[in-house]
Amino acid sequence: MEGYGVVARIVTEACNRAGIKPVYKFFPWKRASESVKQGEYVATFSWNKTKERMKDFLYSAHPVNKYPNVVFYKKSEFPNGVKFHVLSDLVSYKIRIAGVRGYWYEEGFKKLGIELHIVSEADLAWKLLEKGRVKMFVDALHVGLSDAKRVTPELVNDLGYTEYGSGDPYAYIMYSRTHKDTEWVKSKLDEALKSIHEDGTFEKILGTLLQE
Repeated sequence: MEGYGVVARIVTEACNRAGIKPVYKFFPWKRASESVKQGEYVATFSWNKTKERMKDFLYSAHPVNKYPNVVFYKKSEFPNGVKFHVLSDLVSYKIRIAGVRGYWYEEGFKKLGIELHIVSEADLAWKLLEKGRVKMFVDALHVGLSDAKRVTPELVNDLGYTEYGSGDPYAYIMYSRTHKDTEWVKSKLDEALKSIHEDGTFEKILGTLLQE
């Protein structure tokens, strides 16, 4: 994707304003967080805040992504839509739901008794949904729609979704507590991200997500 995607473009803009040259490495979510936790890399993005993560990581003062979380499904299989008040209501559907390893919901869904088919990356989840091997997929709305258009374009016209609240709708840069450059990089990027939010650049770049 252009500029490695919309969120990376926001981070790159912040780096440019801070006078920092970013170098991006791409890993599965779990490896990314563990590598940053161990201090191999200074930061990873984008992550929502949880009490567990805040014990091991620092977060940027301003978000780099904003998204509602949704459950995606085929409208042809659920012509009346998928309706629920809380996530535990999905248990009643008695179906397999795709999820990506390391995402925030993995442990939570298990505790709720929701059967998850865990895959290593979102592209695989979209292919499973298209083939009917899973009936739903949980992801962020804008990122999910963008991925669906890229990976399974023929599925898009049959794609439905139900939004649900999950606290803070924003996602942030997550920094290592042990990397030697964290304090300096975080300080510079916090200042740059503040200006990006204040001058409207954040919403402008984010608004291009659905157009890609």
